[in-house]
Amino acid sequence: MRIFIAINFTEEIKHKLYEQILNLKRQSVKGNFTRKENLHLTLAFLGEVDEKHLETLKNVINLLETSEFTIALSNMGAFRNGDELLPWVGIDPNTKLQVLQQRLIEGLKKSGFTPDEKNFTPHITLGRKVIMKSNTEINRYDGLCGKEIVVNAISIMKSERMNGILTYTEIYERKI
Repeated sequence: MRIFIAINFTEEIKHKLYEQILNLKRQSVKGNFTRKENLHLTLAFLGEVDEKHLETLKNVINLLETSEFTIALSNMGAFRNGDELLPWVGIDPNTKLQVLQQRLIEGLKKSGFTPDEKNFTPHITLGRKVIMKSNTEINRYDGLCGKEIVVNAISIMKSERMNGILTYTEIYERKI
């Protein structure tokens, strides 16, 4: 199973983020845009994990020392690859989020997992391979900036294609 650890959002937050995706669609020529139900904040990407290791993974999540905290959405931006963009919404710097992610990575490694160890830049992916209309910049959507999100759970997510559609399914949630 293709697995990642994430913070999922309320329907209200997903709706606000999806409004921005619709705005991006109007400004673009083409792209693969994130489906509303797939919006999340990735804490760690594990890739392929055998089902027999799920209990160990749950234990790592359960042993994390953390409590409920709040994050805030910040600016919009994009990672660029030639003409293609990966637009995202950033997260304001947050010590509790950084500590949670570091503890998670440490716990995963101690338990034998090999998480992707790219530098953690918290962001919410809005699309992939997006090509904007000529002379169109990604505009910040003021309805998102500063929007606060209560982080009260961490989820183990499965990524799979179902009937050709990328689908993220929560397979375990730990309330914090």
